[in-house]
Amino acid sequence: MRWSGVAIALGFAFSCSLPTLAGSVDAPPPDLAPTSEHLATILINHEAALGKPTAGLPDTVIEDWRYTDSGISGKEHLERSGDNYHSRITAGPLVEEFGQFDGKRWHRDYNGSVSPTTQLDDRTFYADYVNEDAADPKNDATVIGITTGDHPAYVVQVKVSGSLHPEWIFYDASTFLITRVERIIGGHHRIVTTFDDFRTTDGVTSPWHMHDAWDPREFDDDYVRTSMQVGVPVDSTQFAQPPSASQLPSYSTIGMRLPAKIYNDGTIVLRMNVAGRGLDLMLDTLTSEDILDEDVATQLNLPTYGHVTRLPNGDYASFYTTIPLATIGASTYKNVVFHAMPYNFQQSWDTKVVGVLGYDFLANNVVEISYDNGGSVTIMPSVAFNAATPVAGGITYPIDFDDGVPFISMPIGDDMSNNVVLTIEFTYSILFGSYIASHTPIAPSDKATTSQADLPFADSDSFGHVISIFPVQPSHISFGSVNFQQPEVVGTDYPLRFSDDRPVDAALGFDFLRWFDVYLDYPHDRIIVKPNQFFFHVTHEHAHV
Repeated sequence: MRWSGVAIALGFAFSCSLPTLAGSVDAPPPDLAPTSEHLATILINHEAALGKPTAGLPDTVIEDWRYTDSGISGKEHLERSGDNYHSRITAGPLVEEFGQFDGKRWHRDYNGSVSPTTQLDDRTFYADYVNEDAADPKNDATVIGITTGDHPAYVVQVKVSGSLHPEWIFYDASTFLITRVERIIGGHHRIVTTFDDFRTTDGVTSPWHMHDAWDPREFDDDYVRTSMQVGVPVDSTQFAQPPSASQLPSYSTIGMRLPAKIYNDGTIVLRMNVAGRGLDLMLDTLTSEDILDEDVATQLNLPTYGHVTRLPNGDYASFYTTIPLATIGASTYKNVVFHAMPYNFQQSWDTKVVGVLGYDFLANNVVEISYDNGGSVTIMPSVAFNAATPVAGGITYPIDFDDGVPFISMPIGDDMSNNVVLTIEFTYSILFGSYIASHTPIAPSDKATTSQADLPFADSDSFGHVISIFPVQPSHISFGSVNFQQPEVVGTDYPLRFSDDRPVDAALGFDFLRWFDVYLDYPHDRIIVKPNQFFFHVTHEHAHV
């Protein structure tokens, strides 16, 4: 789920759009012959073909892969014990890590920043991807035919519960191993994945080679397993979440004010200099990585490490790159990794935003945002906030990070929500559908103003949804030292989820934050807010302290 692209209809900056889904993308594979084979028989034979682990062996594995992904070469090293695991994945010179310990997942990104996450890890086990969805009783699976030719395969069409699109799984008619899967990614890409070079290791048969065929073919992926050890000892200390190891910026003074503009809609733009060129980047709490417009990356001649960057038809392909040296005011950043993609918008007549500074920028320092008197942004080292109460008169909110996105707990009406995302880039706060539906006192304040908008956070299964947006007025919202009475915020009937394990109840935006000096103290997993001068001048007319 990419949080940085949001709909203009909700008052936010829209970064990119997805193409319209072609009607033929959901069509089943062509030229299938009828078959009388039953699904239950296929699944039983498939389970037998996979085999069982040798009795008495520990449930551990150490394996290595090499791969090519859209032109860039890399490697993966994985160690697993039961459900605990640690992977290290390289892409050219870039390295990221994933892990899970006692059911808690974490991710270390290319800049070394670490965050817990409830997101499913779709990188570590991607190379070992074989779809077993047909055996899941929650899904609708049907045998639709058998392929013809030298290696016939039974084709099972599966509609995964909650998914908009079907997928097709090919079971070899002689071995009953899965040799091919066709699925839809991003709402419009039909990916054909093939599996071969099956080998049996300690009783279990698995493919040692997989290939993804994309359209366009420049995006093809190829994975080859180079080693596999089962039942061997592994170091269990590697599974727990490690500390961040990112490059800390260097700056000359404690409490250094950054070159920043804060606009009337709450948008914060910082000025970064690279190779003598000034770049305007939006500060963003909802993006777990730093982003740079691809045209700018190309003009600066930044490295691509062999990744495909343009398609034959001229379309862009995003890639990761490194800025060797950048400055923001008197602070210096070295070898910072950015995700290069089409990203730009005209914030004002003299400011064109060409990227985002997200979790990587915020993770290792304290950033103070002052919204009154023209606004300012100040950066401070984390050691300056080691005290339990570093801001006199400040109110502390612990942050529950999820892949770098900050969630806080706060009262909405008479109930406490644990799933409020902090959004310094949203002009207006939002209440989402699942929370509104379960809290009947919260309802549209004026149904005549209900309008339609594209779903702002589009993923492969939700793209194309149209949602209703309308003003709502909860009885009160408590934030900081203020109990806002009947505040009007944006509501939607859409039940947004950040991951399978985390719903999003609300997004707290600029309309509430502007009353405070806000300290984003990510190193200590908290934000601190302190009423500002604007608060003291105006709040007596709108809220009870």
